[in-house]
Amino acid sequence: MWASHLFGAVLGSLTVALGVYGPELFSTKQRARSNGVIVAFGVLGSASGLLLVGYMTDLFDNYGHAFALIAAGPLLAALLVISKFPETARVELEDLNPGDVNPKNF
Repeated sequence: MWASHLFGAVLGSLTVALGVYGPELFSTKQRARSNGVIVAFGVLGSASGLLLVGYMTDLFDNYGHAFALIAAGPLLAALLVISKFPETARVELEDLNPGDVNPKNF
């Protein structure tokens, strides 16, 4: 149980690292809405995970099996980030969000 908690804490800390994607991937006028949606999904995922683990613990009469099965969700999310998120290192924000470029400045 303690090893799975440590693993979960390390994976959970990645959300801070992923927070930098907000300003880079979304245009200025869509940033607040997209960040709100991301936070809402995070809260819904946490709440549903707690409920699901509680139900599965009662079903299996074992925390370990419930934690092992529920660990598939964060692993799938990590694979999604690794495979689908664009590489934004050394890329100008104007190239990522061309809608933010003010044509009057050029």
